[in-house]
Amino acid sequence: GVMPEVVNGPRWAFICALLMLHFILVLPFAINLFGSMSRAATRLAAADYALLASCAFALHVVYSARAYTSLGSPKLVQLPQLMLNAFTRNPCQTSIAIDAVLATLAGGTYLGRTFGASTAVMCVVCAPVFSPAALMAFVVAVKRRERWMHSTKAKPS
Repeated sequence: GVMPEVVNGPRWAFICALLMLHFILVLPFAINLFGSMSRAATRLAAADYALLASCAFALHVVYSARAYTSLGSPKLVQLPQLMLNAFTRNPCQTSIAIDAVLATLAGGTYLGRTFGASTAVMCVVCAPVFSPAALMAFVVAVKRRERWMHSTKAKPS
């Protein structure tokens, strides 16, 4: 994401990026912990997840495009083999690849148990294109928005 861009840059940029990342990640949990899931809190949580999904997807596109051009803009049918080659390039890369696959499967399991098998399968299959983080955050944002919409129909404002 944004972190590689600022790790070698000025310290203040790294700290700002780190704080922004943690704020986006912690906000939904703080809402659940300190506020009842009122209609306003549910709406804010949906917006926060939508923001997280948008940021994750944008960063995925930027870094995927960089990787694609650094590989010499291969044909799409070559990408799965190139990904496998990258996964096994060295022990460090293999460890990162295993973490990514397991995190995607863990997220898919959560989505399956929470929102149904079809949602989980769609997210796992589409993960390389849209990023697991973006897809999971998007699904949760949609579900939170549906919950908010349902609560506004059930109770007067």
